[in-house]
Amino acid sequence: MVQETIRSYLAQISGLVDIADDVALFDHGYLDSLQAMELALFVADAFGVEVSQDDMRIENFASIEATAAFVERKRNPAVGP
Repeated sequence: MVQETIRSYLAQISGLVDIADDVALFDHGYLDSLQAMELALFVADAFGVEVSQDDMRIENFASIEATAAFVERKRNPAVGP
């Protein structure tokens, strides 16, 4: 499951454990800009998707849920924004 993989990675880099899928990671200070870049690189590698400069928007990585939705859009462009 995409969310579980992302959650596990976030636990490794920031110590976040048992965080809800919809929690705003940046708004609550759980992620900073460097960790966001690391998350984007992880997503690209773990899920085999390309993360372009245009994709580096806060709404794509704002929460576990948003990041999983981003992965799904990249895997299946027919899903749309």
